[in-house]
Amino acid sequence: MRRISWVRIDLTGPEPRAEVAGVGQHRPVTRTIPLNVANELAAAGIPTYVRRPVDTGPTTSASDLVEVG
Repeated sequence: MRRISWVRIDLTGPEPRAEVAGVGQHRPVTRTIPLNVANELAAAGIPTYVRRPVDTGPTTSASDLVEVG
């Protein structure tokens, strides 16, 4: 890979995984990489996207509501 465009860390599955995207021999390339490599690339300033599970629980409860007025 000649140039790295971004790193994606996916935490939604049963095990975390990471991939890197960039440009190879004049074509876009995506490769799976170890998490420690993804962390090092993120620390080096490569744009990084993290997918995490969405909390499906309620966002507010009755105790969180405040009456105004």
